[in-house]
Amino acid sequence: MLLNCAVPTGGVGRAVAFGMLDVNHELTSDSIFLWCSYSSFSFPPFCGLLLEFFCDVLELGLPLRGGIAVGECDMDKATRTYLGPTLNEAASVEASQEWIGMSFGPSFEHPPYNWFEPDQVLVYLAHRKLGNEEFVPGAVLDWPRKWRDTRQTPANQIIVQLNTDQKFSRYYENTMRFIEFSEQNKNWYHCGGNLSLKK
Repeated sequence: MLLNCAVPTGGVGRAVAFGMLDVNHELTSDSIFLWCSYSSFSFPPFCGLLLEFFCDVLELGLPLRGGIAVGECDMDKATRTYLGPTLNEAASVEASQEWIGMSFGPSFEHPPYNWFEPDQVLVYLAHRKLGNEEFVPGAVLDWPRKWRDTRQTPANQIIVQLNTDQKFSRYYENTMRFIEFSEQNKNWYHCGGNLSLKK
């Protein structure tokens, strides 16, 4: 993936950066894996990739629920071996949500991973399944912001069209509430600072 973006300088400013982000992917029967090596340089562009990917797939009529984790694991495409606690965490995060969206797992509560770009992430808790709150500490990808910035069709219109099974209606209703929450809080970071999960 070719990068042309602004990255943190370590102070209060940002610098223009050019380079390549080595993103890997794998598709199984019911899961899509996307991963890359973590650094303060690669993390914001990777989140940007996830945001665009989520919106692209939603446009195709495929609702996704995802979990994002950071840490070491064995990802071998040649043998299709995918093992490690990071993957277990991502799976637990994914299963602990009642909506269409992506949440960051507990591994992002700890430095240096608990820093996020403010226009990519929101703190949101209303989509967590009861009894599974420990797996979803609160940081979620603000995909409705990306959608508003890049699409003409309102996101809630897509969600309404997908809500066809009463058994899963609460997932779509929760997603509609998040779309509204994102719109209402689009300027939250104008008071300064970055989003950071406190531990």
